[in-house]
Amino acid sequence: MTLTDRAQTPRQTTSVVPVCAAAGFTTLLDSSVLNIGLPALRTGLDAVVSQVQWILAAYSLSFGLALVPAGRLGDVAGRRRLFLAGMTLFAVMGVCGAVASDPWTVVAARAGQGVGAGLISAQVLGILAENYTGPARARALAAYSTAGGLAGLCGPLVGGLVLGAAPGSTGGAFC
Repeated sequence: MTLTDRAQTPRQTTSVVPVCAAAGFTTLLDSSVLNIGLPALRTGLDAVVSQVQWILAAYSLSFGLALVPAGRLGDVAGRRRLFLAGMTLFAVMGVCGAVASDPWTVVAARAGQGVGAGLISAQVLGILAENYTGPARARALAAYSTAGGLAGLCGPLVGGLVLGAAPGSTGGAFC
């Protein structure tokens, strides 16, 4: 049963766009926030340049590779189920990456997080397409796109603030 197979209350319909936009914001923020912390990450993990490149690329590669199969799987297995699975995978891999003590564990965690983000993004687009038509769909997609743009804008700022607040930080421009 898909979202369109059952009657929805106005509250269910109005909560779809904010939830989808927040999910899109989170997955895209994660992609951009890491760039600011790379020098500290490289030093803290004693990573070589090639490992840092893999840390950066693993998320984007797995994100992109997961999108099409995740979209089709959402058609078959249900978007809500895949959305929740993607959120779970994204969060668990984020924790794994945060506590990792070597570069290759971070690479693996970032790849897993990218798969989770791909699952989420594919379901978000499908959910918006199922729930809205015409101008309402255009507004819903505009909200999702705006959230993505804001994530790209906020990522470096959030990364800098977190890095500046971290114990042992030199502070930099954010303190």
